[in-house]
Amino acid sequence: MDYQRQLMAELMAQYDLDDTKNFWDDDVCKNYLVAYCPSQLFTNTKSDLGPCTKIHNDKLRDKYRNTPDKESRYPYEVAFVDYITSLVTDLDHKIRRNKERLDIQPDAKTLNPGRDEREESIVLLDERIKEMLAKIEGAGEEGRVQEAAELTEKVERLQHELTLMKNRREDNSITKLAMLLKTDLWMVSKVVQRFEHDTQLEPIQSSTNTAVVHRLRRMTA
Repeated sequence: MDYQRQLMAELMAQYDLDDTKNFWDDDVCKNYLVAYCPSQLFTNTKSDLGPCTKIHNDKLRDKYRNTPDKESRYPYEVAFVDYITSLVTDLDHKIRRNKERLDIQPDAKTLNPGRDEREESIVLLDERIKEMLAKIEGAGEEGRVQEAAELTEKVERLQHELTLMKNRREDNSITKLAMLLKTDLWMVSKVVQRFEHDTQLEPIQSSTNTAVVHRLRRMTA
């Protein structure tokens, strides 16, 4: 629910921004200026970073990216890569730890034979929620605020239903470990996709950029 509210706030921020606001202000998200805010990647997971309280605004991002010598004047890109690297390191430790714990456990399907059907229902509902979130973002970008608000209410109801479904799952340690590992690997793949997709990262030192991407790819291989 917090994510939906954050998304609506970000959509409205594109229209309500004070003309005196500058990209270097403390309440502006510097990660968003450079590429994207990691808080938007891992919502509703065990490693949810929580909603970002700072401003995400495309006009400020364009202003920053069009600033001459921005790399030497503002250390935002280096800080962004450092943060992503730290995030990947933490995920690497979690993945290794969960893999080690799974290696010494019996097969999850043997201990929890009804898991697959429950997990399939949860995955389908989760995909439906993601599709609706994409529609909310599209409606907001096109200025259809009322439609975005109505879709947000529907998503909140689906999120509640999803929570109930997850709570009804059998509390099985093997299942939980497997889901944690799957979630961590999914999070790494999200970082890979966003890191490689954003062409604005080209000014960053190429060796650092390449090293991070290669490390991410090794983790998801």
